[in-house]
Amino acid sequence: MIQVASHNAAVQAYGGKLDYAKEIGILSARGQAMTRVEYGIGGKPSVRSMTGFGRSLGQTELGVLAVEVRGVNNRYLDISVRLSRELSFAEEQMKNIVKEYVSRGRVDISVRLQSGTAQRDVARLDAVRARDMLTQLRNLALTLDLPDDISLSELVSLPGVLIEAPLEVDEEGTTSVLVALLREALEAFSASRLAEGMSLAADMSGRVKLISQRIDDIEIHTAGIVEAQRRRLRDNIERLLPDITVDSHRLELEVALFADRVSVAEELVRLRTHLKNYLSFLASTEAVGRKMDFYLQEINREINTIGSKVPDAAVSQHVVEIKAELEKIREQAQNIE
Repeated sequence: MIQVASHNAAVQAYGGKLDYAKEIGILSARGQAMTRVEYGIGGKPSVRSMTGFGRSLGQTELGVLAVEVRGVNNRYLDISVRLSRELSFAEEQMKNIVKEYVSRGRVDISVRLQSGTAQRDVARLDAVRARDMLTQLRNLALTLDLPDDISLSELVSLPGVLIEAPLEVDEEGTTSVLVALLREALEAFSASRLAEGMSLAADMSGRVKLISQRIDDIEIHTAGIVEAQRRRLRDNIERLLPDITVDSHRLELEVALFADRVSVAEELVRLRTHLKNYLSFLASTEAVGRKMDFYLQEINREINTIGSKVPDAAVSQHVVEIKAELEKIREQAQNIE
């Protein structure tokens, strides 16, 4: 298990954004690191990116093994493990361990032998296959009218001619070391995902607050639209029909119909609810990437409705600004697990 154990480490994981770290609960009010930034089976951090990297090194009977974990965006969980033939027995167990740390994204695990100490038996030459390959190559050279100049070194480099003797591996002991190395690499991988996820969350939080300000501006502006329409109708009637007395009842009826058409009170309420829920995801201990995507679609739908209902240049400008911020948030949210 690993955790952001100090004030500086926690703030650094948030890209230096101390206020935001406190806001979503990673740091307490006194700026102390919270235990929610722990990794492992027992606990998970708050919002996490799907992109990350982790590496570990360890000594085994085969030699020094390097385990690397890389993660990128993906709609579902997709785990790929690259092992040498001698270690293939550990593949399924390694995949199951990865599932303890990751719930979504493309995760590539590679295990490489950096320096080997184990001794192999002498490689075996398959003379029958070598003779067969040589015959086929000579026939091909004759067919294509090419010189028959196949060397011994070229022949033994062909697949299956020189068979390397497999290493004798203690599966139980090697698996134990390999699992420990994998967990160490996954903890470093998780730490990098957390650091990037927190930075993304801070950026998205700022953009959500900006959208909230634009929503307040829309609410303030739309409050005066109905009165402006009432004055516009009265002025038009008096200008076009100066000899006609304005029917106040009919005028108020037209104004009421207009007010009903341009009312966005319900949309504004739903927007604020969606934005509040979206902010709550940034402090969630669950994988929230898909939920974020859903709420962004709903927010965009409400904004489109407001833009189509209110025939006002200022409101339209606010709508354009909000949609621009939503697009930036959507790009960031694609990286969230």
